[in-house]
Amino acid sequence: MVALLPVSTSERYHHGDLRRALIAAALPLIDREGLESLTLRRLASQVGVSHAAVYRHFRDKQALVDALALEGMMEMRRALQGSLSGQSDPVAAFRAFYRAYVTYAVEHPVHFRVMYGVSGGKGPLAEAREEMLGMLIAGVEACQRAGAVAPGPSEPLAVAAWSLVHGLAMLTIGGLEQMTLPSSDPHLVAELAMTRLLARPAGR
Repeated sequence: MVALLPVSTSERYHHGDLRRALIAAALPLIDREGLESLTLRRLASQVGVSHAAVYRHFRDKQALVDALALEGMMEMRRALQGSLSGQSDPVAAFRAFYRAYVTYAVEHPVHFRVMYGVSGGKGPLAEAREEMLGMLIAGVEACQRAGAVAPGPSEPLAVAAWSLVHGLAMLTIGGLEQMTLPSSDPHLVAELAMTRLLARPAGR
């Protein structure tokens, strides 16, 4: 009978598995102890690989944080696009987008904080944020064509919508549900905020 040899750590991680494992291990560490506690050496120890192995995937801590942020942005983009699937009414679509944004923040609070804690600049993350704004602008313009929003420049209103939904998301994951309010349901608050934002001024 041939004895089975133990599989080495390096053999367990191949075809990008280590990169995925490092990202997965970083999130609970940040959740427990904050972003400042994250180091590549500590992450290597937690995953069970050498420090050098980590550097083959991330040149430094910032590269890992950028990867976390981009992954979160891509995941949220998929969730937002999914919320629009099958929506024929532009106002309903905009509200679904709003709710999906808050839902992602509630379900992935660590990812959400990291992805908006990284400074701007160029590259895939900046492009993902531009795409997010583009989706909001398209939503505003669709609502304008439907007569739900007053005519005018769509970009400022899209930025206002983003500010509203993002502020609500941050309040929610920061403890909105623990506040003494008539309703702390973030989805209901999102509906009320979007209804107010989309309300067309009287006489226009």
